[in-house]
Amino acid sequence: MAWAGLVLQGVGAVMSANASYQQGLAARKAAEENARLAEMQGAVAEDRLRRDSRREQGTLRARIAKTGARTEGTPLLVLAESEADAELDVLDQRWSTEQVAKSYRTSGSQAYSEGVTRAGTSLLASAGNMF
Repeated sequence: MAWAGLVLQGVGAVMSANASYQQGLAARKAAEENARLAEMQGAVAEDRLRRDSRREQGTLRARIAKTGARTEGTPLLVLAESEADAELDVLDQRWSTEQVAKSYRTSGSQAYSEGVTRAGTSLLASAGNMF
């Protein structure tokens, strides 16, 4: 009879450890999916920024042409500065996206590590109690 209790206790410990491991694994997978989603949303935002920038550049060129000025000297500098600002906006968006994705991946990795640790702790505690 004593063996039956030990076996049941061992099975319970293994099931508990497996549940902790599976929770960590699921959290890591969810975090990875969230990171991929953030990267896709960031790419869409970058495309939108570039499209808006091209539209603004076209409007700016049309306004310059309407005044009769040539696209040299000051008007050219204004266009170049506008394009540089737009590119900085895109790079800022990319950096923000990378930081969000990195944060998701870090939290997923931590959750997985915690699940593995809880699983090991559960097994060791159960083994200690059994012997």
